[in-house]
Amino acid sequence: MAFVGTVLILEAYARLAGRVIDPERMGQLVPLAHAATASALALFAVGVASSLLQIRRTARGASLGRRKPGVLATLGEPLLRKHGIRMFTISFLLYYLVFAVLSGSLIVRPGEDFTQVYEAAVPSVQVSLCCGPPGSIPQYSIYIAQGLGLLVLPGNLLLALSISLLSALSVTVSLASFMTPRLAVGGAGSAGVAGAMGVLASCTTCASQAILVFFLGAGALGVAAALWPWQAPLAVATIGILLAALWAQGRWTARLRTSCRPSRATPAVPRPR
Repeated sequence: MAFVGTVLILEAYARLAGRVIDPERMGQLVPLAHAATASALALFAVGVASSLLQIRRTARGASLGRRKPGVLATLGEPLLRKHGIRMFTISFLLYYLVFAVLSGSLIVRPGEDFTQVYEAAVPSVQVSLCCGPPGSIPQYSIYIAQGLGLLVLPGNLLLALSISLLSALSVTVSLASFMTPRLAVGGAGSAGVAGAMGVLASCTTCASQAILVFFLGAGALGVAAALWPWQAPLAVATIGILLAALWAQGRWTARLRTSCRPSRATPAVPRPR
């Protein structure tokens, strides 16, 4: 329910901002924009925390014999140990950093003067209140220093956090389990495909456009424009791929552990003479 509430908040703000066209009334959207962003992030955090706690609770019950080992128990088992939590945290931070750079959320341009190029005071925060599809507004341009800044869109931020969390959990399970190389490579491949789709879904006009230029040359602008209406489906497909990969990974790991358990020796039946 928390994740549904997050989507509804962003949808409601986008519709309300689209109706406020009068520049004199635009200032009234500032507190509403901050409240909508904070509420969406808070609900998302509640949803993530409750999901992780449920996974850990299931894993703990399975370890104590109260529950039958299953996919959720397999995924949550590494989070019962400090080493697993440390791996999960490090993987999450690394994934989020890479995704932020590729999607253009983290802007690092050494030698560029933001004040001269964008006429923005440094440090400062500028807010774009209207207009756009749900998740793309409000848009926060944070100028931390010359050549260093953040471009924060609620939808992109939530997508980056979701992909980083799911990928980190997949990596943690892979490192903590005795998976075969074939299964590990398969899980990494699924995460890679989902990550590439996530970059295209997060910002088809920022760093992902630079990637398209590298492969497609002059046709990158047309591809980026064509992908713009498909941002929401791409985002949903990204999360779906990662969830499916995680579920399959949990099933594979659970089956491997079941097959590797030593079976009880059956007593020999004497043959009749």
